[in-house]
Amino acid sequence: MSQTEILLLQVDVADELKRLISRPKRLPFLPALRRLAGVDEEHSAAAAGMLVRHFLLGAISSLSGMYEFDGKQYEAEKMRRVYRVLFGFDAANCSVINRRYRAMRILGIPWSDAKWRRDPERDFVLIFAEHMSPAPYQNTS
Repeated sequence: MSQTEILLLQVDVADELKRLISRPKRLPFLPALRRLAGVDEEHSAAAAGMLVRHFLLGAISSLSGMYEFDGKQYEAEKMRRVYRVLFGFDAANCSVINRRYRAMRILGIPWSDAKWRRDPERDFVLIFAEHMSPAPYQNTS
């Protein structure tokens, strides 16, 4: 993939992850996430959902090191915890408002739900989208 294709994929994945937060049942119907997870068109919706879910959980588990968000540094463990909460893996029975509230509390961010949803939430899921994307081709010549 070219650098441009990777950047476009990251934007598509971030948009889908943001939608996933408010509508977790859409998991099997998100094309960029399906593509990253290697799900083809022959899979049923249930199988596609399970494969994408497994892929996301694996990607969350693979976070390591430190990540910058909103001018602060966060350890991977905290990021993993927030992504699991936001996507409903650790808070499946909570409403989206309660999941967002929990995520902001974990991060120590005192924002309102409305402020979080405007831009910071997308910036936060873009960090994860970049983590999941393939590494760009490096021309070493």
